[in-house]
Amino acid sequence: MRKAFLFVYFLLLCSYTVIAQVNNEATILYESDVMKVSKSLPEGVKLLRGNVVLSQKDVQVFCDSAYMSDKTNSFDGYGNVKVLKGDSISIIGKYLRFNGNTRYAQLRDSVVMTDSSTTLFTDSLDYNVKENFGYFFEGGIIKDSSATLVSREGYYFPNDSLYSFKDSVEVRSEKYTIYTDTLQYNYSSEKTFFFGPTHIISEENLIYCENGWYDVAHDIAQFNENAYYKSKENTLLGDSLFYDRQNGIGKAFRNVQLIDSIDNALVFGEKVFYDEKSEFSIVTEKALFVLISEENDSLFVHADTLLTQKDSSGLHKEIIAFRHTKIFRHDMQSACDSMYYTFSDSIIKMFGKPVMWHDVNQVSANYIELHTKDNKPDSMLLQGTSMVVSKQDTIGYNQIRGKNMIGYFDESGLRRIDVNGNGQTIYYPMDDGELIGINKSECSNMILFLENKKMRKIVLLNKPVSTLNPPGSLSAKDLFLDDFEWRNYNRPLKRDDVFVWKNN
Repeated sequence: MRKAFLFVYFLLLCSYTVIAQVNNEATILYESDVMKVSKSLPEGVKLLRGNVVLSQKDVQVFCDSAYMSDKTNSFDGYGNVKVLKGDSISIIGKYLRFNGNTRYAQLRDSVVMTDSSTTLFTDSLDYNVKENFGYFFEGGIIKDSSATLVSREGYYFPNDSLYSFKDSVEVRSEKYTIYTDTLQYNYSSEKTFFFGPTHIISEENLIYCENGWYDVAHDIAQFNENAYYKSKENTLLGDSLFYDRQNGIGKAFRNVQLIDSIDNALVFGEKVFYDEKSEFSIVTEKALFVLISEENDSLFVHADTLLTQKDSSGLHKEIIAFRHTKIFRHDMQSACDSMYYTFSDSIIKMFGKPVMWHDVNQVSANYIELHTKDNKPDSMLLQGTSMVVSKQDTIGYNQIRGKNMIGYFDESGLRRIDVNGNGQTIYYPMDDGELIGINKSECSNMILFLENKKMRKIVLLNKPVSTLNPPGSLSAKDLFLDDFEWRNYNRPLKRDDVFVWKNN
């Protein structure tokens, strides 16, 4: 009897022990230098010490010691724990609990999980070996070749090369840092997906969105939901933003707003293309340019297409408007085919049948150039078939026509117009509210003086010819100068009218 007991004791304490269970797929196989069975241990539990190796299917576990339960087909491993799954996943830690029936592993304390391209650092990792996914909590750090990701908790799906992070997520790379609440990262495609409020910060700009993705490998991104892009000089907002960081190209869609903090201007539209390197942009669909005035007297410009770019000096911006261009300001409105505005000299140039309205006066020409000072009209130049028209109540239209004209403004509005070449007028002089007659004049050059928004005096220069005709003595045709057109039908009376284009 004593010999039999010693033989069993020898087997339990031999320098290398192998215990083989019934060989089925769920069985945990184990071996160690020392195996101990004690009454102090729960029923069916063995203490393994020294070079402990446990395995099940494609999983191998190495540790300093372990408590193995054949009854529950599970074990707790301690000290220098290392888990290998196949030839791609390695996990180390200080403690492991593994259930062989559910194939569920719980690793704690200084856990490091590595696959072919990423490394996870955490203190708490639960790993479902059967389904091949992991869950970490109480904080984790993931590193790959391009970025470092930090979050309080997250999931790891090796089959899909995917990490899913939640709570206080931070992504750090050489070019930018991302802060968000929920994020997914596919380390195979190097593509990041955002869910919830997200800030992307770099030396050049700041980007915010509440949904979107970032392709790290190609440095391109899509940002949605309250998205905006902010650089040192400009801010771009829209329902959806596309950004190519490498080439500095941005695209925005729906409810787009471009804020220029340097020139105190705004651009709105439904589609925007923006090149941050050259500061070039194209805006279409409900395109609107606003030059903000500190006196709440802003200038509004709409066209089918708005283009902003640097001028030839590279120091100042310029705005170009194409097709169906309309301008609104409380004291000046305009309509033309296209417009060109430079911030360097504050000049608005209008092309394609331009027409302007200043209070009761309509101004038209083949080309109009409006000079502004402190965001207010200062002077204007009219070239080719220049005309100034105002309606004289229900009687008729006061008209001035000439080759070219120069107009001057003061605080009260348009105060003087110089007519240079081929001057003609039709004017309705009044006396105590009564019509005196219809004055028709021709003169090479003229000077018109305005007061209270109306013509006060006309000075005819260089051999004038003038006739005062009795009321009713002229035919309907003789009441209008050549090229006369009253275009008040297309005048924007409020800022929203710039979006409405009417043809007579």
